Amino acid sequence: KLPFKDNVSRSLAFSPDGKLLAVGGYQSITFFDVAERTPVKTLKGHRGHVLDLCFSANGAQLASAAEDRTARLWNVADGSELRTFTGHTFPVTGVAISPDGQLLATSAGDETRLTKPGEVKTWNLATGEDIHTFPAHERGATDVAFSPDGILLVSTSLDEHVNVYDVASGEAKGFFGGHSRPTNAVTFAAPQIVVSVSGGRFKGK
Repeated sequence: KLPFKDNVSRSLAFSPDGKLLAVGGYQSITFFDVAERTPVKTLKGHRGHVLDLCFSANGAQLASAAEDRTARLWNVADGSELRTFTGHTFPVTGVAISPDGQLLATSAGDETRLTKPGEVKTWNLATGEDIHTFPAHERGATDVAFSPDGILLVSTSLDEHVNVYDVASGEAKGFFGGHSRPTNAVTFAAPQIVVSVSGGRFKGK
């Protein structure tokens, strides 16, 4: 058990070396020393709840997604904010850093506005430039993940699909449609194997 002071935690991520745990709360991210189970530092800047977290492969940077419709990039060593990514029209629900550390992927959507489409984007991690806005989900997007080789991007959504995109071109390659509930999270178990989870129901459905 960790001494997390926030009442609600919506996200967490381990550093690649397993020494740090980042926990997203309300308007803050707290780093914990895993061995000592003690807080190391707290990052401030987001408004609303922090909904997703992702360390870069080298552990030097942390990406965060939040209800304030932004994603942010942080320096893990000193806790400074390196960049803010703006351009989504809904809460940012998911973040992923490409294996080569060059791109950030984000998903966005609003579970209270079911007629609104979900958004999936990629950004240049170094400059903050919006690279691609991918073909939209029918409803809010909930998570994103890069393939281990960085060629593909997958995303989940309230529309019950898992979309597959070509990272370089920004084009949709298809989708997995076997779920009967909103898809909530996704990851690659191997270069050609995607694992997704689903659950919950739309309001009024």
